[in-house]
Amino acid sequence: MDPRRTLDALILPVAVVNAVGTAFGFVYYMDMFVSFPPYLWPFIPDSPLSTLLFSLALFLIYAGRGRQWLTLAAGVAVMKYGLWTDFVILFYSDHFLSPDLRSFYYLMFVLHLGMLFEPLVLLPHLRPRARHLALVLTWYLLNDYTDYWIGTNPLAPYHFQGMWVVAIFSVLSTLGLSLGLYGAARVYKRRSAGTK
Repeated sequence: MDPRRTLDALILPVAVVNAVGTAFGFVYYMDMFVSFPPYLWPFIPDSPLSTLLFSLALFLIYAGRGRQWLTLAAGVAVMKYGLWTDFVILFYSDHFLSPDLRSFYYLMFVLHLGMLFEPLVLLPHLRPRARHLALVLTWYLLNDYTDYWIGTNPLAPYHFQGMWVVAIFSVLSTLGLSLGLYGAARVYKRRSAGTK
């Protein structure tokens, strides 16, 4: 079986699942929206915005109108915020995995773990250039800045200790995942060209 055809068959179902998750995610962040001015709203709903971008990128690919900058941004986003959420659940497990909350956050952990693997669906369609990588890095580093200097991250209301660790983890994941997905796309392209 052709791996590309297998991945392409997943495009529409994965897009729909992400769109449903997006709706729930925006509800989760409602309290934060009212606490910040509208110009900061794009920096608040990290996970739901990532799944929205991912769904949009997949729908455009399915329609034959994919955009490389969006595809790379969406792939980095779902990996970044999937990994970030799972890291935070484990790092602050005394809170998130306490008896009252553990059922909900076990589910969140599994769902966000799945986000790490979703960009595999994008690889056959991902051909980013250096300018796309620069745009993605700029956006997500700006998002990290607003999250930890302005307080638009969802942990800010909890006043947890050790937020500097989460901030460093977030910046490193921005750099590592952006460069990693960009590199993986280039390797995939070379290998695909070599098998033709």
